[in-house]
Amino acid sequence: MLALQAPITRVTLLEDRAYVRRQGLLDLPAGRSRWRLEGVSSLLVDKTLSAQMKGSAKVIQVSVERSVPPPPAPVPSEDPGPGLERQRQRRALQEQIMLNERELQSASSIFEELTREICKSVAWGVDETSEWEAQLAELSQWKEQLVEERHRLEMAIEALDQQGFRPLKPNPAGPEPVTEVFLEVESATAQSLPLQLEYSLPCACWRPSHRAVLASGGMEFHSEATCWQNTGEDWHEVDLIFSTQRFSLGNEPPQPQLDTLRAQKKSAEVVVAERDQEIFELPSAELGGMAPAERASEVPGIDDGGQVIHLRASQKSSIPSHGKPVRVALSTFLCEAERENVLMGEVCSEVVQKSRQRNTSNDPLLAGPVDLIRESGLIGRARLDYVAAAEPFTLGWGPLTSVRVMRQTRQGQEEKDDMLGGWMRVKHTVEITLSNLSSESHAVKVIERIPVSELKQVEVVFDHKSSSPGATPDANGFVSWTVELGAHARHHLKLAYSLRRRKEVVTA
Repeated sequence: MLALQAPITRVTLLEDRAYVRRQGLLDLPAGRSRWRLEGVSSLLVDKTLSAQMKGSAKVIQVSVERSVPPPPAPVPSEDPGPGLERQRQRRALQEQIMLNERELQSASSIFEELTREICKSVAWGVDETSEWEAQLAELSQWKEQLVEERHRLEMAIEALDQQGFRPLKPNPAGPEPVTEVFLEVESATAQSLPLQLEYSLPCACWRPSHRAVLASGGMEFHSEATCWQNTGEDWHEVDLIFSTQRFSLGNEPPQPQLDTLRAQKKSAEVVVAERDQEIFELPSAELGGMAPAERASEVPGIDDGGQVIHLRASQKSSIPSHGKPVRVALSTFLCEAERENVLMGEVCSEVVQKSRQRNTSNDPLLAGPVDLIRESGLIGRARLDYVAAAEPFTLGWGPLTSVRVMRQTRQGQEEKDDMLGGWMRVKHTVEITLSNLSSESHAVKVIERIPVSELKQVEVVFDHKSSSPGATPDANGFVSWTVELGAHARHHLKLAYSLRRRKEVVTA
């Protein structure tokens, strides 16, 4: 049996596992030889183990064997004689303590009875002061002797316990299993050939993370991979590849079930309900007019836009098997950032600083947390969705503290809107006041929205006269203003619209 040296050279990390590659050089003798590789994790998945060798040699068999070493010899027990004597002495001391407690209770009872008799005698005019003082002194001295005796007995028990105290040795968890890989190779001649072993390990995963550094000249964006591994093998100076590939288990589609259709008379009543609709915008012509990949609402692992992505670490890394997060650098790029201050009063009552930039790297940016860093240091953390290469994306940099916002909404009474009373109208008003508390001017983009109707029985009428100038809703109902706030300035905006409905329309 020959010893095989094959250190780990490359690891491919997936969402829930890792594929390990070991490489070594074998000095093969002529004929068949058997090799053994030690130090392999016991979590190795046997069916994924494979061995490849270039040249004229042939791998006959590769297998995994696990064994448990024999347990250590038991420690000889100590002589029980001294321990039994200490237990006998302790029981005797405990019996004396019980007798002492009874005597102390008797002394307390006699003291209380004597006190009551003295009170009664004084009430009848009897004066035996000297005799009473002697009796009380005698009882007090007796109680003090009993208390001292109790303390002495307790100290004796504590001393016995200290003599018999032995620190508890930790219960050994038992010997760990030893996993070895055995390799049988056949070679016609004596030669040296490279060997490559690959296998899969659980208890390893990775997730994307990012760092955005905003400066006056632009933004420096760093993509990183946060990985965890507790496989039992330390990865020292290995090439890391991070993949989003998911292996299917061959699940079958569900069986179709019968669906019964029934006819129902159409009701004259129309029931409507308000809802928020997420709007997806197609990319501009600069991106080639390609529509982005459909994004799942809930991604079980890493959101890769539906395409398998392999990202390689920029340099070799070491990840110990301790289960703690380790960050590995993937890529870095510089880009220009357009800054703006945005107020979406319906969502947040503060002006938020945002930056808009473009992914100028060749790789997409996977969904994950983003550490936000400015000149003052780390200011917070944001969340980034999947961003394809050359696609623009936005980041929020916290509120603009020097601008205060007050937003009020009003809803009028429902009233008839035509002569026959077939239509009903409700007027809605939104008022926004911006106040700049600093000595610097700020440009703020204010975004509001009005409802958009999908039914002909419901109409939304925008009031241009009552609203602030420059406001025109788009096809999705969004209204925007660009406000220039000077030093210590205040600006007031107003948005008004009416909601008309037929009388047969009922709000859910």
